[in-house]
Amino acid sequence: MQEAEAGMSDCKFELSQIVFVIPIKMQGIIENCIKVSLDENTYEVGVMYQNRIWKATFYESELMDSEEDLS
Repeated sequence: MQEAEAGMSDCKFELSQIVFVIPIKMQGIIENCIKVSLDENTYEVGVMYQNRIWKATFYESELMDSEEDLS
């Protein structure tokens, strides 16, 4: 029993988290609209980046029309 406890104390664990930040002003496709409140909606947006589609949720106020000037 003591050996098992000693063995467990020798175990090391590594926790890691991948954080992906979508560059500002990238174009994406709204895939889903979620009604949050009477004042504002949230949108699930898919962005193609490095041949993968990344999904994130944004409040309506955080999005802009793609016809606006992106410079």
